[in-house]
Amino acid sequence: MSPLRWPLGRSVKGDIMTGATVLVVAMGLMAMGHIHHGLAVLLRGELTSRGAAVAEMVSEAGSRLTLEGDEFGLHRLLQETVHKNQDVSYAYVLDASGAPRAHSFPGGFPRGLADMHDRSLARGMRLIDTPEEGRIQDVFVPFTHFGLGTVHIGMREGRVRGRIAALVIAWGTGALLLFAAGLGAAYWLTGQFTERIARLIAATHRVGAGDLSATAADGSRDEIGRLAEAFDRMTADLRLSQEELLRAGKLAAVGELASGVAHEINNPLNIIGVCCRSLLERARGPAALSKADLAEFPEYLSAIEEEIRRCKKITSSLLDFARKRDPVLGEVDLNALVLETLPLAELRRGGAAFEPRLAKAPARVTGDGDQLRQVLMNLLLNAVDQCPSGGSVRVTTARSNGSVTLSVSDEGPGIPAALRARLFEPFFSTKPPGQGTGLGLAICRRIVDSHGGSIAAENLPGRGAVFTVTLPAAGGRDA
Repeated sequence: MSPLRWPLGRSVKGDIMTGATVLVVAMGLMAMGHIHHGLAVLLRGELTSRGAAVAEMVSEAGSRLTLEGDEFGLHRLLQETVHKNQDVSYAYVLDASGAPRAHSFPGGFPRGLADMHDRSLARGMRLIDTPEEGRIQDVFVPFTHFGLGTVHIGMREGRVRGRIAALVIAWGTGALLLFAAGLGAAYWLTGQFTERIARLIAATHRVGAGDLSATAADGSRDEIGRLAEAFDRMTADLRLSQEELLRAGKLAAVGELASGVAHEINNPLNIIGVCCRSLLERARGPAALSKADLAEFPEYLSAIEEEIRRCKKITSSLLDFARKRDPVLGEVDLNALVLETLPLAELRRGGAAFEPRLAKAPARVTGDGDQLRQVLMNLLLNAVDQCPSGGSVRVTTARSNGSVTLSVSDEGPGIPAALRARLFEPFFSTKPPGQGTGLGLAICRRIVDSHGGSIAAENLPGRGAVFTVTLPAAGGRDA
């Protein structure tokens, strides 16, 4: 048996408005019912009390008139009582035997009215239904002098009902106005709510269509605002993941191509190199040197051999890029790594000077020392190439918040903004043609990624650029 469910509509706004309307109307009807019942009980009780008070006044005055035998005065007293009190329908007096003595009825005393009185009760109230005035409260009390009879006062309940109806209508009108104002406020609030939901749905559709730049956050801090912020974070993470997947796919494809090309080129290069070396040895022999037309052969063959070495260097870089060797992890102190690598880099420093600015405490990370040395050497050589004569290359290490940073900065012209996003792409180089393979930074990024870190490049204020490698510190967050 399926559970009962609310018959939801086609929109959250409609469901909220319908539910709010049904709830408010139901509660309003219950409240009006309780108010009506309470008013009826209260006013009826108040009417009975007034009737008893009027009857007591008539009893006191009527006792004196009855003792004096003034029947005319007694009739006039009853008529004046009815005339002065709008809620009083009639007044009459019964003697000790239960017979009518005086009354205020213009057309005579109603037949059977006296028989309805219970003579066993000295005072009380009974309800009488009349065709002319509806229900009447017949309130009766004994005369002040006992044994003279009873005084009966008829109180109109119709006037009580009219007053109750007037009060209910007045309160009902106020309640309807408040209800309308509440519905208006609910309509506005639900409109704001559903508009934000619709904006979130629209952003979801845009993301589903492939637009990962869609945002839904509106700056609010309530539940919907936090949901929109979580959606934006999810979209940002999805965008980064997609970029990483695309980059990984490109790197895998380029790496496979580079590996195949390097192997295919290395074999003919080796043969060409062996032949070139053999020809160069013959060209330097006495027989070849004695012929004038062979005098330039050694120079040509030396140039060919140099180009072969350059080609083999390129293929070696291709193989390094294509080779996905897992890092052999161990504890590495980047401060010591910098001090070990700088002497090797000084062989290529040209006119630049190295300025190490190392952290006072050991900058330990968990990684492969050889691969991290390759990253540092590549960054140092790139900085030297960009540094003008007499410039300096600064190497900085620091540790904070559970990570260690290694920065290499130069005093070169900086990185053009249009090229910064492509720095770490394979085969992209800012060096002149023939002076770089475009694989160094791509290899650096792959190594850093395999260590769970990140590498970034930015321009320094004024002049120069800085490359920063961030790696998780060994042992976690600083104490």
